[in-house]
Amino acid sequence: DLCFSYLVSELYPVAVKAHAMTIIYHHVLLYPELKNELIAVIEDQAENNSVGFKARGTILIKQMEKL
Repeated sequence: DLCFSYLVSELYPVAVKAHAMTIIYHHVLLYPELKNELIAVIEDQAENNSVGFKARGTILIKQMEKL
């Protein structure tokens, strides 16, 4: 939950959000039910964040689609 709050908050820099995305992705490997929620948050937040955020999000979404 903490990492999801980092992703949606405007208070944290992109680097923190990117690391939070990666941490949640590693939890998705153990708990696949989080996959749809993470994809939805990444897609929702991509518009409001940097190119780096979008790139990391795209990579993680592609990896999750293979699961």
